[in-house]
Amino acid sequence: MLWRRVCLCRMHFHTWRSEGPLFWVYAIGNGSQLLVGAAISFQAFNTYFIHCTYPLHPSHYFLAHHFAKLLHSKTGKLKRVYTQNIDGLANAVGLPDEKVVSVHGNISKTSCETCGKEMDFNAFCDQVETKIRDIYNPQNGPVKSESICCEGCGKATVKPKTVLFGSSLPEEFFTRSEEDLPGTDLLIVAGTSLVVSPANTLVYRVPKDAQRVVVNNEPVGQQLGIDYGSNAERDYFAQGYCDEVFLDLICDLGWLEDLNEVADNLPASSVKLILAKEKE
Repeated sequence: MLWRRVCLCRMHFHTWRSEGPLFWVYAIGNGSQLLVGAAISFQAFNTYFIHCTYPLHPSHYFLAHHFAKLLHSKTGKLKRVYTQNIDGLANAVGLPDEKVVSVHGNISKTSCETCGKEMDFNAFCDQVETKIRDIYNPQNGPVKSESICCEGCGKATVKPKTVLFGSSLPEEFFTRSEEDLPGTDLLIVAGTSLVVSPANTLVYRVPKDAQRVVVNNEPVGQQLGIDYGSNAERDYFAQGYCDEVFLDLICDLGWLEDLNEVADNLPASSVKLILAKEKE
C-alpha cells in the first residue's frame, strides 16, 4: 500500500550544481515568479537551511502526516511514503525511516556533495552555529564564516542532503519503486500537480488492477492516464483540502480518538477541523 504525502511547501527553492565552491540557487513563488537568482557558497546555503527550516516543531505536522502514521501503526499496510518535499516531516512525525522515500532529498540529513559521506545532523547544526556567520542575526555566532569540512575527503562541500538540479535522484527511489509497485493494491496521490518526473511515473507503474485515489482540490494526472469520468473503474477523486479529506478518512476508520494524543501540537487550522468533526 502506497501513500503520497501532501505537498506543504508554497515556496520552492531550486538549485543547480556547478563546478567549484559555488552553485546557483533561485526561489520561485506562486509557481512562476522569479524572486531570487544568485551564485552562493555552501556556507550561505547552510545558513539559509538552518535558520529558515529548523527547528521543526510538532505543529508543522498536519492531519495528512498523522494519517500516514496511523495507517502504518494501526494496520501495518503502509508500504511506503514517496514524497517530493524536502522538509523531512514524513520522518519526523514518527514513521520509520525505511517507510519514507524522499525523492528530492531531506534537509534533516547531511552529506558531502563531493564524496557522499554522511555527517551526523546534530553535529552539522552545531558546526553551523559555531562556524557560519548568522546573516539574519549578525550579533549571534562568529563574525566571519568558516568552512564545514567533510570528515571523509576534507572538502568544504557538506550540506543538507537535498537533490540539486543536475544531480541524480537518490538510488533508493529507483530500487524501492521497483520493489514496491508490482505488489501495490492502492495508491493514494495527495496534494500534487503530478507534473514532476520521475516521481509522477508511480501513477502508471502500479498494477492495472490497483486502485488509485487522488486527494486534491482539482483533477490532476489526466495526461498520465488517470480517469475522472463517470465510468472510471480504478480511479477515485477525493476532491478537497488534504487535511479535510484525511480527517474524514481518520473518522471513518475509527481513529479520531488517536488524534487527541497530538491535538495540543497540531496547527490551529487542524484543531478547528477536529473540533467541528466532534460536534457532528
